[in-house]
Amino acid sequence: MSRRSTIALATLAALVTLSACSDKDAKRADAKLKTPIPRALKETRSEDGLLVRPFDTNGDGEADVVKYFEERPDPDDPTKLLRSMSKLEMDLNYDGIINVERTYGKLGKLKTESVDTDLDGRMDIVSHYDGGQLNRKQVLESSSGNTKETRYYASDELIRVERDTTGDSKVDYWEYYEQGILERIGRDFNADGRADSWQKR
Repeated sequence: MSRRSTIALATLAALVTLSACSDKDAKRADAKLKTPIPRALKETRSEDGLLVRPFDTNGDGEADVVKYFEERPDPDDPTKLLRSMSKLEMDLNYDGIINVERTYGKLGKLKTESVDTDLDGRMDIVSHYDGGQLNRKQVLESSSGNTKETRYYASDELIRVERDTTGDSKVDYWEYYEQGILERIGRDFNADGRADSWQKR
């Protein structure tokens, strides 16, 4: 991720946190960050019935953080609604294009995170989570959107990498890790989907 997008992501993450704080806490934290306090814009409803809450974090009057909430009756009190966030969108460089999109499960745990790391308007890394824990990360070709590399994780630790080195959408390169250390590399030279050679590290 570029330095520019890293700084923008860190700043917006802090601003999103501020939006959930009390006014007093937000003002105190904002004074430290020296950034505008996120301003809530008009709430709307999406076509699928989600409550849409946009925020303006840089004071230009445009939404650059948008939260989507699912509402359902409280089983203990049907007159009340339970609200949980199902999606979060962020525009990192304030150009009107979403650069980060996160989706959440019913228990509020992160399911997917798509990131446009070079801010070209196309997502190039998609991370998948199970129970809020990272288990797979796809690196996409910026021009085509095809997966060029997939990284697999267990307990947040890298265990395997699969890569398409020829651009034919077929995996032809493998890396296997033990306790985070690269153990062996496999390569497929005849495009049959199986490694023809293995190299131990």
